[in-house]
Amino acid sequence: MKVIPDGMVSLRDKILQGDYRCLYLAWLKAATIYFGFEEEDLLEPPVPPNLSNLSASLSSFIDFFEIDEDLISVATSASDFQEEEEEELEDLIAELSEQERNDLLIRLLKGESHLALQLTHRLRELSGKNSINIDSNTNRRTLSQLLRLAEEKNNQRLEEERELERQAKIQKLEVLAKKKDKVWEQVFEAISLKQAKPYDQAVANLIDLRDLAEYQGKLEEFQASINQIQKDYSKRPGLISRLKKARLLNK
Repeated sequence: MKVIPDGMVSLRDKILQGDYRCLYLAWLKAATIYFGFEEEDLLEPPVPPNLSNLSASLSSFIDFFEIDEDLISVATSASDFQEEEEEELEDLIAELSEQERNDLLIRLLKGESHLALQLTHRLRELSGKNSINIDSNTNRRTLSQLLRLAEEKNNQRLEEERELERQAKIQKLEVLAKKKDKVWEQVFEAISLKQAKPYDQAVANLIDLRDLAEYQGKLEEFQASINQIQKDYSKRPGLISRLKKARLLNK
């Protein structure tokens, strides 16, 4: 059973203060569970600002509910940045009626919870800045559009990761090519020890040498060397079993 992180408790207060990023993220999760691609015309809710600048509490919320990062990324593209201004609400207290101020004091004396939030909300009403501005008519997308964009982004990211892995492997093989003869020497030195750990190291080196042979187009030459090892050390069951397990033998 998951334990709700302590930091997520503050999200309720943020919602009461007019920060609806948590609610939008919750919609993303719920919509993908209950609708998905089947609901072609389901529009997203108004996109709150500052989705690209998430607090630690919102990050915990995303992790806890396992909301798709690619989906969040495409949703964020329609989220404006709004600089958070320092609020000076104290001067507005004088604009409250005497009855309203007395009522607040009585409720405070009775220990009413969240009274500070309610007072802040009321003073924001007086200031004309009751909540973070959200333009509800700006290019709202359907859920299916968001899911398709997220799928495209996921595919692009995976392709980039594969390309990075390929480049890293090529670099590794280029380094190996410069010391190939030395590595072959290490293989035979390890085999000569007739011990389990050296056998494991010999096989690991042979796997690297096989990858290098494939990269250089010399697999036949490599396989001939492996066949010779199999012939010369056929009475070494520990070595032969490891070669078979690593699929280095033809049969």
